[in-house]
Amino acid sequence: MRRFHLQHAVACVLAAAVAAGSSTAYGHGGGGDIALFATDGQADLGFAILDDDDDLQVVFDPDENVFLSVLLPQAPNPVVPWDFGSPEPGLDANEGSLPPSAEIVMNLIELQYWNGAGPMSFSSLTGVSGGVAPQPLQSFPDGGFHSHPLFGVEGAGAAPPAGVYVGKLTVSVEGLSDSDPYYMVSLISDSVTAITDEDHRIEAAEAIGALVRNYAADPLASPTPVYEGVDFTYYAEAVMHVRGMASVPEPASGVLVALCLAFGAAARVQRSSF
Repeated sequence: MRRFHLQHAVACVLAAAVAAGSSTAYGHGGGGDIALFATDGQADLGFAILDDDDDLQVVFDPDENVFLSVLLPQAPNPVVPWDFGSPEPGLDANEGSLPPSAEIVMNLIELQYWNGAGPMSFSSLTGVSGGVAPQPLQSFPDGGFHSHPLFGVEGAGAAPPAGVYVGKLTVSVEGLSDSDPYYMVSLISDSVTAITDEDHRIEAAEAIGALVRNYAADPLASPTPVYEGVDFTYYAEAVMHVRGMASVPEPASGVLVALCLAFGAAARVQRSSF
């Protein structure tokens, strides 16, 4: 059975690496990549930070299954239809980690939303869909892989509202059984969307992602995640909530919403790893 804790030593390495990382490596608040590999015939995943050439995994945590991204405005098209999306975190597999030249598909099982105001309460949002595009993908002939498809959301006739989106997904790799669920905890922020300069918008997404990751890892030892006067503690608490949910046996959707309400107050002080 997979473990779902993030050890303190790994968290310290991640924080140091993120602080030293370039914008190319850590775009849109992802902080690293989703590592893909196989465990006993099943697709599996974890967290990895790569070197500047996207060639070597310099940090690897096989137990992480909750990932962050700040979604930015996109130009929807038939291949990538998202109104908001991010190519971070990317997907990476070391040579020999996957079956060679195998089809890879990221399956969205459920998408839930919270507007970030009041008590934490996630629910489905009518008229908004999401997922990963473009797909399908394919591993390299040597069993390695690296790609940056976009995780995103789209609205039916109107742009998706600002708030926190939690995507529950699995990975299908040809020749392997599907992975256990993993979770994308993504933010749409009006304050970021309003930035007109694209480079500045990306910088804002990266900075918010770093602040939120550090606070979610250790809220007592990290500064409040405030960026340009906007407090993103609600986003960090959503990340902690999702990590707490992911560390227990997978609940049904209704139970998920009920537990979400109960978790809100405790999330402010609990260090957890949805």
